[in-house]
Amino acid sequence: MAKKITIANSKGGVGKTTISSMLSFQFAKQGSKVLIVDLDPQSNTTRLFQNTFYKGQTQDFTTLYEGLEAKDLSISIHKINENLHLIPSSQNTVDFSRLLTEKSKYIFLRKYIEKIEGAYDYIFFDVPPTIFSDFLNNALAASDYFIILTETSNFSFEGIQDFYDAALRIHSTVNDSLDFLGVLINMREDDNEIFSELDERYNLGDKETYFATVIPKRKRLAKYMSNGMYKRKIESAIEYDRWDKEIMAIFEELAEEVKAKVGGQS
Repeated sequence: MAKKITIANSKGGVGKTTISSMLSFQFAKQGSKVLIVDLDPQSNTTRLFQNTFYKGQTQDFTTLYEGLEAKDLSISIHKINENLHLIPSSQNTVDFSRLLTEKSKYIFLRKYIEKIEGAYDYIFFDVPPTIFSDFLNNALAASDYFIILTETSNFSFEGIQDFYDAALRIHSTVNDSLDFLGVLINMREDDNEIFSELDERYNLGDKETYFATVIPKRKRLAKYMSNGMYKRKIESAIEYDRWDKEIMAIFEELAEEVKAKVGGQS
């Protein structure tokens, strides 16, 4: 059965989509069978993969909403390559709540994910940036683990507890197997004074709470959303320039840490 992971935060603009997409890409690159589910009506994950693999091409996607409406998510699976698959989103995902009943309010997505998860090692859910939504509730109810993504700022760190409490409610009511993998720090400013201040206040070295891997602030990474994951094709091979190699190395490290944390969970 797949290990299902939601990576989320309570505010936008912290790189949630880029991080979850890059991590999915890295797991698939390392040989795992990976599905990423775009639960955000803004469809940023879908666009990122379009910009990476199909730039300038028209793709006819069957969306997440259309698959759920048909009660068959398998028709929404788009095979990017052998190991990496996507269930895309579009503006019609905003109607997701219309499919829910009082009985299925939290577990609607889970019952359809359970029908397809056997084909994958990992499933990642990308959700809108909020702690109160049917999208997040259903993603957490369908997940085995969740990761909280945050920037290095007091404002972002203060929201961690709110998000953790929201996940705890799902754990207590509909998914008692949901586990917390940790807080992942994204877009760390290259300012040791800021980081030291946050470390003193929030104990960033706590291995039980924070990932050891920190995603640095890089212009190249920020451009992935609009330009796709940079790559140059040399004959039949893919070669990265040194800036992309730096980013890929960071996500290789993060993928290994996630694997270790998942493997260590009971």
